[in-house]
Amino acid sequence: MYHARFSRSHLLAKRPTLRKTRIDKNKGKKIRTRLFTAIAVIVALILAQQLLSIPGNNELSFALTNWLHVFLFTAITAILIWYRPQTHLWQIVVIVCVLGFLTEAVQAFTGRSPSFADLARDLLGMVLALPLYFTFTRKRVLVIAMASLMLSFSLPVTIGASYLAREARLPEIYNATLWDHWLLAESNSPLQLTTAPFWAGYEDNRVAHITWKNTRWPGFHIVEPAGDWTGYERIVVEVFNPDAEQSLTVAVRHEGHRGTSAFKQNTLRPGENRLEVSLDELLTRRHNPDIQRSGEGLGRARVIHLIIHTNQRFRGREIYLGRVYLE
Repeated sequence: MYHARFSRSHLLAKRPTLRKTRIDKNKGKKIRTRLFTAIAVIVALILAQQLLSIPGNNELSFALTNWLHVFLFTAITAILIWYRPQTHLWQIVVIVCVLGFLTEAVQAFTGRSPSFADLARDLLGMVLALPLYFTFTRKRVLVIAMASLMLSFSLPVTIGASYLAREARLPEIYNATLWDHWLLAESNSPLQLTTAPFWAGYEDNRVAHITWKNTRWPGFHIVEPAGDWTGYERIVVEVFNPDAEQSLTVAVRHEGHRGTSAFKQNTLRPGENRLEVSLDELLTRRHNPDIQRSGEGLGRARVIHLIIHTNQRFRGREIYLGRVYLE
């Protein structure tokens, strides 16, 4: 009898209780729910990043599209940590790196270009979220989300402020002292900001010193100046030429057109030059073959690039670029 009772008690002690069984089932259900939620949110974020783009064909839309990578991968890393907080840190890093590489590789098939810069932004977003691995609290999530958003939108907000400044300072289009010079100016030739004590009126002001590169069309681009030039008659370009006579072309590119829309070639004499280019004359020189065939008028609105360039014959020569403005 004793052995029978002992055996029965032993078996009963080993049998799981109903309460423990319910706890295990609830725990398994929570894990599955968390897994499906994590997968669904990550897939939705990646699909949104791959298929959606910010409307527009300008610097602001490009900056928003590119820098949202930071926030996206901050969110993905945080979700992975939330789903399996006991996962090793190196495993999370590997998973996020693979996702970043795959999202860039897939872009080759979705009409977008893979970019190492975008991959770097993905990794930056991951780094921002990694402190959650050590302490996953609501306060820390909020702080990291705010830091990620601020970093993601810092460049777009700066570009937006620059757009407002460009409209406000018309008729001036460019000078080297502007706070947003680094957003306005692009050059395929070496460019330095310097002073020009030999140039009357610019002794104490910064100018752009450009040395023409050995390329077919060495030039300087003013990107997305204030686009509506209605009411103005001419572009004025102030240039100092320290060497012999050379050629300098002023060209424009309009929104919706590929390549240069129109241009006007000028002769740059040694010393100080004040080039005046009539907008009527410039905008009737329709360089773009598509515009020539259509007979479309360019007008004074929707100018997205102002280009100042020369040709390969003047490689190695220098100019000092002062103000560019409308009259």
